[in-house]
Amino acid sequence: MQLVILVEDKMMPVPEGIKVMFDWDTISIHASVESKKGFVRGNHMMLEAQPDNFKDWLRPFDGVWVGKGAPQMQNFELSHIK
Repeated sequence: MQLVILVEDKMMPVPEGIKVMFDWDTISIHASVESKKGFVRGNHMMLEAQPDNFKDWLRPFDGVWVGKGAPQMQNFELSHIK
């Protein structure tokens, strides 16, 4: 499974078992959802792993920014991993 995600500093390092396919460098996005207003900064990455590896890594965070559409557009939506 591949996932385009904004990896914030608090989420680093990317754990073993998750392969970094692309790292498009650090970007800032404007977060307009009620729980995360303001700017969010992180590495824009495409990662590959088994779904359980992603769940184990991302579940402790209070929402993660997952890419929506083509990576070049840098569109993200806030997702909560259960």
